[in-house]
Amino acid sequence: MSKFTQFFSNKVVFTATLLIVLCLGVWLYFFIREGEKKNSMDAMRAIPADAAIVLRVNDLNKLTRKMNSDGELAQLMASESLLGKMRGTLSYVIDTLAPKNVAVGDLIQQPLWFSAHVFGSELSFLYSLNLPENLYLSDVKQIVDLLAHSAYVPNELSYDDEKIVTFKHADIEVFHASVVRRVLVISPSRVLVEMAIRQAKSPASLADNASFVQASQTAGAHVDANLYVNHQQLPRIMPLYLNAPYSRQLGFVSRAGTFTVLDAEMRHEALQLNGFLFFDASAPSYFSVLAKQKSQKLTTFDMLPRSADAALCLGITDARQLLDAYDDFRERQQTAVAARRDTLVQLKKKVGESADKFFVSLYPAELCVAHVPMVGLVEKDTRFIVLKSNKIDAARTAMKNIVANAAKAEDKQEKDFVKKDNMSNGEPLTIYRNPAQGLISALQGDLFSACNDAYFTFIGEYIIFGSSQVAMREFALAALLKKTLSQSIDLSEYTTSESNMLIYVNPAKGDALVQSLMKSDIQKMLKKSPLVAASHGMGLQLRMMNDKVYCNAFFKVAPKVDEKQQRSQGMNLGFEVKLDAPIAAAPWVVKNHKNGQKEIFVQDKNNTLYLIDNQGVLLWKRQIDEPVMGRVQQVDFYRNNKLQLLFNTRTKMYMLDRLGRNVEKFPIALASPAAAPMAVFDYDRSRDYRYFVPCEDRKIRAYERNGKPLTGFSPEVAFSTITQSPMHVRARDKDYIVVADNQRVHILNRKGEERVRVKEAVPVAVTRGLYVEYGPKGDAVRLVTTDAEGNLVFVYFDGSVEHTKLKSKSNEHHYFDYVSKGASSTYVVMDDKELRAYEPSLKMRFSHSFKRPVRMIPQVFTPMANVEVYSVYVEDEQKAYLLNGNGSVLDNFPVKAVAPLLVDNLRDSKTSYSVLACDENGFLSCYNVAQ
Repeated sequence: MSKFTQFFSNKVVFTATLLIVLCLGVWLYFFIREGEKKNSMDAMRAIPADAAIVLRVNDLNKLTRKMNSDGELAQLMASESLLGKMRGTLSYVIDTLAPKNVAVGDLIQQPLWFSAHVFGSELSFLYSLNLPENLYLSDVKQIVDLLAHSAYVPNELSYDDEKIVTFKHADIEVFHASVVRRVLVISPSRVLVEMAIRQAKSPASLADNASFVQASQTAGAHVDANLYVNHQQLPRIMPLYLNAPYSRQLGFVSRAGTFTVLDAEMRHEALQLNGFLFFDASAPSYFSVLAKQKSQKLTTFDMLPRSADAALCLGITDARQLLDAYDDFRERQQTAVAARRDTLVQLKKKVGESADKFFVSLYPAELCVAHVPMVGLVEKDTRFIVLKSNKIDAARTAMKNIVANAAKAEDKQEKDFVKKDNMSNGEPLTIYRNPAQGLISALQGDLFSACNDAYFTFIGEYIIFGSSQVAMREFALAALLKKTLSQSIDLSEYTTSESNMLIYVNPAKGDALVQSLMKSDIQKMLKKSPLVAASHGMGLQLRMMNDKVYCNAFFKVAPKVDEKQQRSQGMNLGFEVKLDAPIAAAPWVVKNHKNGQKEIFVQDKNNTLYLIDNQGVLLWKRQIDEPVMGRVQQVDFYRNNKLQLLFNTRTKMYMLDRLGRNVEKFPIALASPAAAPMAVFDYDRSRDYRYFVPCEDRKIRAYERNGKPLTGFSPEVAFSTITQSPMHVRARDKDYIVVADNQRVHILNRKGEERVRVKEAVPVAVTRGLYVEYGPKGDAVRLVTTDAEGNLVFVYFDGSVEHTKLKSKSNEHHYFDYVSKGASSTYVVMDDKELRAYEPSLKMRFSHSFKRPVRMIPQVFTPMANVEVYSVYVEDEQKAYLLNGNGSVLDNFPVKAVAPLLVDNLRDSKTSYSVLACDENGFLSCYNVAQ
């Protein structure tokens, strides 16, 4: 027997061999079953390399839920026909098909790749995603059968050893699909599916592109989507949507970088994108020009009129280096070099030195070009250049010198180059004719050549260049009145941090520049789009970071409530002022002693004070340490008919002059923290003021006019916790100082001695207050408050006390307010959710119920003759209501607010009054309510 036979005759060896064969057989069976899995790859590799835009949706379920939310952006997207259909399809797949079909459910858990490709004069799209590991091709066919039952007719054809299924609906080819290397590819274009099949079998793809790999390494994994932009392919997309001249001019975008990747997140009112643009530092690109400029907080948007619909702002930290880098960039590009040199030679003659040296002498910190449509301006006058200077005095001198030199060279007087004008509000304005037209465009490129800089003027630290005197005047007026871009919309999404460049466009505005660049059919589509109409704008912030650029982009829409407020006929927006933070209390109205007009004094939550005139012009702002307590009062400290602002915080007493500066020895530190707002008494109207501050140590600190402690005022009574400001009351030719604490009412004389002993204890709660009632002749008759059950309590100046029950009983924590207008005085009770107003006869004038509890004292205002309104702030809703004299809510109310309203007739109008409200973004809005 041979050795081979002897080997197998051994039973042990034979059994072992048999087991090995069986194992190999089982393994071979599963290898064949799983073969389609082993030949798999990432779906990204099936995307043809000529993709201009690639989008990776990380969680289709999550994104679909956001698209179906009640957010402003989601609702507007649903109103768009294409996006609405997409939302409906996704919802059907996820909510209806997926629960019924395991294959669909498994498939939609995979990341979805979406890519855009240019074919001739059209843009085609490809969808690709991996088949999950537990999904076989046979399972995918279940989906085909599912579609067949939905009136889609499949037709299967072979291509490059793969199957392409074409789905028809009513004999029209709708889309094509194939599975190659376990990647499902779908497209309305059969050619694109064929390209994807070939790409999947190619050894190289976008996934191997060094720039793409570099970009993908920064992509976030837990965001809604990742957006990739292939700069080399962008020039092929632009001619599809832009008019020919503009698509050529914007060709520089392809040279700006290699790939950009942005993490996209859909929010309630905005689409936010953050990521990086990568560029080759060794190749000529505009970002290589900016590479050595430091990022900074750019502020020119604070100057642009709010009608601006497109603007680009460039930060400059080293003007000399910027110009040298730009010269090198233009030389390497070989772009109109000779013509530019000729222009620079001509400019040297006009400015008396090289153009770049003159530009440096302006100490530029920011440079902005903007499109600003305004009423009365023709299109050629709507483009402006704004230069912010670090040394505006030096810049003024330099610009005025070239005007003087030009006048001398032309044998003219300097006044021939200067126009002194007045704006529509009477403010003076000096406009200069610019002898050095084209200076900035010659130094900074064609982007600035769209502006005809024939004139210039100075506004603060800015130099404004424009094409006409009318345009300059309108621009300056908007800046002076603070009707600026940053005041009208919230740009904090991308203007609060440091950057090198800001770009802003708003396609929603009537004469929007971005729409004029588009082809006519695209313009028509944009004009009909609800999403575009509601846009607050699109912004892009760029910050240099070595070989890449950090990008922060957003698209924001306006809340519907804002549209209602601003477009209503009964209440028009007078002005808006952007504060650094929302306010914590209602504003105060103060008087301008120079012109007698009313102004607005307000404090935000960061304790910054602002003085704003009745046109919305911010006059000054100042930071202090603590919130203002109570109301702001005005005194004539110097007795020269000039008024100062007086108020206290918890630890200090302040007096500010008209410019926001401290007066002499103020602020004065309090010996004990204040327990309530201060009071100011001028007993004989001699302007010999006395200041009284209730303190937490249960004492009242009194001060003379100049802030020195007041001698002669020494209360003998022991106060409990003082709940409100002391009051000076004159009744029956006698002076009374009334102090209310949480135990009783004290009626004192000027020295602090008890003048009248109140016959019973009348506790005064902080929420209910103590008020003075006056008779027909203006004499103080009695004091009024409420008790714990909401009954009226009257305290007379002979010490007697009277209790009067109201019809409705209130809980202990109700609020009480009183408005004295002689015979038409009103008692106001806010009891949890119900507001009740009573006439002097105690007959209920009205009651009004709110949905949520009210935790602040309602305010009653009489802004005009025969007009009485009730302001109620509901903190739980972040809304402020305004009711008329019969308890009905006024049209267009409530409004969004973070604090109670201020109601006043700021301009002494006979047809409307003003309502001031501040929203959560710090926008203080003044609405004009028609009478």
